Amino acid sequence: MQNTKTVSPYRLDNVNWVTTIALLFLHIGAIASFFYFDWKSVAIAAVLYWICVGWGIGMGYHRLLTHRSYRVPKPLEYFFAICGTLTLEGGPIFWVATHRLHHQRSDQPGDPHSPKDGPWWAHMGWIIFGETKHNATEMMSKYAPDLGRDPFYRWLNTYHYVPLIIMGLVLLGFGGLSLLLWGVCTRVVAGLHATWLVCTPPGSSIRPRTSGAPAASTPVTTRATTGGSLCSPSAKAGTTTTTPTLPPPATASPGKSST
Repeated sequence: MQNTKTVSPYRLDNVNWVTTIALLFLHIGAIASFFYFDWKSVAIAAVLYWICVGWGIGMGYHRLLTHRSYRVPKPLEYFFAICGTLTLEGGPIFWVATHRLHHQRSDQPGDPHSPKDGPWWAHMGWIIFGETKHNATEMMSKYAPDLGRDPFYRWLNTYHYVPLIIMGLVLLGFGGLSLLLWGVCTRVVAGLHATWLVCTPPGSSIRPRTSGAPAASTPVTTRATTGGSLCSPSAKAGTTTTTPTLPPPATASPGKSST
């Protein structure tokens, strides 16, 4: 008989340190930006937010790459994908695979960020304490095979942080520390929390996630419209049994989902 004792995933040995440290520095930079306030930097950050979140995530990662809701010339598609990486929500293959998995298992066990596992888990707990697979291009390509066949997307997914580093250096060179803090730190932090809030129902009083236990039965549901994150499509196993953390890839074409 297998031991199925449940334990909380909120443990020190579950922390994704690279992700956590990156988020910590970004939040510190966002706070520091208010001590380097100037309207030019704020205006540029607002424009970049609109381009990176609106074009990159909304039009690019979500509607175009995940759901294939429309078609554009390949160079424009690649441009939208690069804009998406500037949000620091992961590369295109990771983001698309995670979001398709969310639609397959929405608010059921296996949903990467279900509010039934608690609002904190749905917001960002799964990013800090879940599995980090944003650079696991080979594995995640199985869940987004249409993107995995494209060498450009494979490269961009593996090195998704490179465009943001280049942007940061350009902003620092042209606008100094103020523009770097507003155009990168504050913009990225605002975009991340705006995206995570899509999966965090307001006023929910759902039990905190406990690994190894099924999601609580509750009428609260979420339909992510721009979801995604830095982390993985599954929480780290919190039981003493060994089980796969990802379901088999869907056999049907995953490109046509409702949202």
